[in-house]
Amino acid sequence: LQDIAGEPEAQASGVGLSVEDVLQWLSHKECDWLMIFDNADGDPRVVAKYIPTGNRGNILFTSRNPGVGGSIITRETSIKVEDMGEEDAILLLLKSAWLDESSPDMQKTASPIAIV
Repeated sequence: LQDIAGEPEAQASGVGLSVEDVLQWLSHKECDWLMIFDNADGDPRVVAKYIPTGNRGNILFTSRNPGVGGSIITRETSIKVEDMGEEDAILLLLKSAWLDESSPDMQKTASPIAIV
C-alpha cells in the first residue's frame, strides 16, 4: 500500500501515506485495479482491515486457511483449488524459471523444490 501511495496518480490526487488514505483512494477509483493477498493464512480479521470499501477493483486471495473464505468473501466468488500433482508442480516450476521442462535431468533437479 505504501508503493501505491507513492504512485504519481495517487500523489496527484493528494493521497497520504497512511493505509486508510490509500484504501479510500482505491475505493473511489473508476478504473480497474487488482489487489493480491498471497498466503493470507492468518486471522481473516487482519486481512479484512486492508480491503477497500465499495465494489470497485478486484481482489485475489490465496490461502490455506478455510476460514478466510467464509469471513471475507462469499462462496459464490471463491474457487477452491485442490492440491497440485507432482508432475504439474515440477512443470510449473520449470516453466516459471524459463528452464527446459522436457529435460529429465531438469525435472529430477526440480522435484525436491516443487514437492515441498
